[in-house]
Amino acid sequence: MNNNNSEYKDFIQVEEELIREFVKVNPYSDYEEMLEKLEERIELWCEYGKEEHICCKIIYDNPTNKNLIVKMGKKLYEKGGMQTLTANHSIIKYFSPYMNSTNYIIKMQGRMIEEYFQDVCEDWKA
Repeated sequence: MNNNNSEYKDFIQVEEELIREFVKVNPYSDYEEMLEKLEERIELWCEYGKEEHICCKIIYDNPTNKNLIVKMGKKLYEKGGMQTLTANHSIIKYFSPYMNSTNYIIKMQGRMIEEYFQDVCEDWKA
């Protein structure tokens, strides 16, 4: 059993390193670029200001730091409740470089953020 646990931890470590390297090579868009990407999605655009941009960028730039992701999620929630939290999660998940990847592990990072956001508020359901 210990050997399987060790293999599992190694696998997780490799996945996390893959995601961190992807983030280094594929930076989060600047604020103006994100607004352009969101132009057609008014329900998201309305929930995305400069403060939200900073929170989303920090979440994107620190994909394996659950505590920081939860902290930024709480800032988003305090700013605009579930509407802001949900909109900004969608922005990270569907409008960040994650969606440009062909790698399943990287594309699933949005799902990991969903899991982490369960610690933001009781209303969030992953």
